[in-house]
Amino acid sequence: MIGKDFNSDLSLDAREAVPPEGISLDGDTDYLSRSSDLVGNVNGKVFTFSCTAYHTGDSILYLYSSDNINITYTTPANIIVLYMTDSVGTLKCYITFAGMAIDTFATITVSGNMDDVNSFKLFMNDTELTPTVNTFVTGGILGFQSTVFNINNWTGGTTISRCRLSNIFLDYTYRDLSIEANRRLFITAEGKPADGLASLNPILYLPMTDKATAHINEGTGGNFIQNGLIETADRGANQDNCVASLFDGVDDYMYLAPSPISDGKQMTISFNCKMDAGEYGGVFEGHNSGGTTRLNITVVNERFNLYAVNSAGSEILNLSTDIGSFPFSRLYTFTLSVDLTDNTKTRFIVNGISISINEITFLDENIFFSDVFSFWMNRLSTIYSNGSIGELYFDTSYIDLATENPFWNSETNKPIPVRTAMSTLGTNPLICMPIDASSPTKNYGSGGDFTLNGGGLVGARGASEYIARSADFGAVAKDGNLSKTTVLESSTPKTASVVIGFSDKSGTLSDIFLNFKNNDGVMQSFNLSFSSGELIQCIVNNASNSQIMLVQSSALTINSFHTVMLSFDLTNSANRSMYIDGVSNATWSTYVDDTYSLTLSDRPCIGGYFNGTSFINGAVTDIASIYFTTDYIDFSQESNRNLFVNQLGYPRNLQPLIDEGTIPNPLIYLPFDDTDNLGKNNGTGGDFTTVGTVTAGADFNI
Repeated sequence: MIGKDFNSDLSLDAREAVPPEGISLDGDTDYLSRSSDLVGNVNGKVFTFSCTAYHTGDSILYLYSSDNINITYTTPANIIVLYMTDSVGTLKCYITFAGMAIDTFATITVSGNMDDVNSFKLFMNDTELTPTVNTFVTGGILGFQSTVFNINNWTGGTTISRCRLSNIFLDYTYRDLSIEANRRLFITAEGKPADGLASLNPILYLPMTDKATAHINEGTGGNFIQNGLIETADRGANQDNCVASLFDGVDDYMYLAPSPISDGKQMTISFNCKMDAGEYGGVFEGHNSGGTTRLNITVVNERFNLYAVNSAGSEILNLSTDIGSFPFSRLYTFTLSVDLTDNTKTRFIVNGISISINEITFLDENIFFSDVFSFWMNRLSTIYSNGSIGELYFDTSYIDLATENPFWNSETNKPIPVRTAMSTLGTNPLICMPIDASSPTKNYGSGGDFTLNGGGLVGARGASEYIARSADFGAVAKDGNLSKTTVLESSTPKTASVVIGFSDKSGTLSDIFLNFKNNDGVMQSFNLSFSSGELIQCIVNNASNSQIMLVQSSALTINSFHTVMLSFDLTNSANRSMYIDGVSNATWSTYVDDTYSLTLSDRPCIGGYFNGTSFINGAVTDIASIYFTTDYIDFSQESNRNLFVNQLGYPRNLQPLIDEGTIPNPLIYLPFDDTDNLGKNNGTGGDFTTVGTVTAGADFNI
């Protein structure tokens, strides 16, 4: 186990040096619209359109939609589509561009002149995407004039996507985007949205800096209106964002035939990695022309391993952690620096924490780098892993990580993008690769770009995002629970609010999430569970053990993470709601104006219950970030739900909101971020103790 990870001090998220710019839209009702033509709008042959988007891939994302012009970010085809007609609806231009990225910030810029099909170029960040011309009428006049305009919705119906957006720009100027200076108008050399677009005098420029100004058009065409409840994004493309790409486990890997490398005794490697359960993770390997391994870094059996040989092919370096050190389906940042002349200089850092690593072999000899014919990423012999890899740095030099770790930000407690690390170091390593899905093979180091094999990579959530952790209460059997032998507080309330994320693994066993019992094992004041039939059920009893509340949901899918928000005020049946994954989902069978007793509930338990003698395990599930308060929070209000789960569907970091008083200080808040103390309670009700086996679970994922 590695102790606290990069979410351990949750308040650190507020220390970002640069606040996020951009808006977040929920995929349900959030979009921007305008119901009259843009002021001064004209039809024509030339245009430039640009925007920055983070698409989750849930549906077609309409970056721009009007009566005649649609620019979409389309899944599962993974293409950008230009579909443009004239003012009476006759198709003039239908071009698709392959190579879009999801779960990744991308600045998309396209420009064209209808007099020349070859003028049409689309760049995702600084990578030109390949066009497929389906229809093109040379000289066609495009119908930019329109009676309606939408952003993140189709004007011909309702297609709303879950996404982040900023910097939407349109003007009627043609720019040759193969010229770097023209691209730099929209994206900086560092990959961030460029400033100053209003000075280009466009008809449309929506900076979308935050939710308050999302509809403001700093161009000449007039403002839009907001629909739904748009929020300021919790990450923005203007920030330093770590990225990653998802490898499919079938045939996805990348390879590089480097220029000759000198043998040496030093090495530094850093990368982010998340492997799916059961995967055999060959993250990075160097081998000779005959396929013999000279160097490899693997994450196998939940264990990190580094192996290298000398010129005779003999093992001279073998460093390994214990099996089970790094549970599957969790995101880690691994950083390791080695100098074979001195084993006391070895530093192994995981999620910013220096930990020990077992030294199986450590000899003062040269690693046979000069025999490396090819580096492989995500391939070990004929084995390909299913998981994500990002922010890879590799060089045959030593960095004293004990003095300063250029790959980790101690203020935000999150990894630093490798391009930023390289700039800080002032060196040119062999490999420096963000592994951004828009250009995953791009190597900013000296070794040259990699080549991609397989069906193409898609994006994956990067390590700069807030990652909601979970606790695993059993993969097949009910293995353990978290419990207390004292009350959370002495009170007899009529109200409560609970938020919990979970992923059930059985579908046939009743999983108990949260249970409050008396030490006789009979009196039960509160029980929240995932019952047989795949439904959420909550029962509340009074001090006489008579049922005063019962609510159930409809059936849910298993082996998928869900978020449950439940609140009630027993004095008023109008004040009750249960939302699952953002949708109201509740049947109330019993609702009595009475109290339930926390004073008598001196056996609170997560993942089980007390039977009068001992705590009984009660869950085959991963439970993520559980929050419980006796305050009533009206979850029927979307603004309140948005405090707990962001627009993309992921749990938020609640600690800053608790600290600043935005949400009630709860009795229970377990983020499960300390793998050595999963019962650590950030609420006021005291820590829980592990009974049986409770381990680090999978990261919350949708």
